[in-house]
Amino acid sequence: MRAYASVRFLIMRPKLLSVLDLLLPEEGRILDIGCGFGLFSAYFGQTQRARRIVGVDPDARRIEMARRT
Repeated sequence: MRAYASVRFLIMRPKLLSVLDLLLPEEGRILDIGCGFGLFSAYFGQTQRARRIVGVDPDARRIEMARRT
């Protein structure tokens, strides 16, 4: 899972991630609806450690993958 996430972020445009990161608050709780396996939650949680991201997804398997990530 971590290898997939690393490759996925290499494929994505770093500028897009940077802009999205600037739009999010630096601290506090953020709700990620449809989080899948937590790819973006993990990334944006790493860029600002004071963020507490709560992910919600209807697929229990993806939620479990997000927990492991």
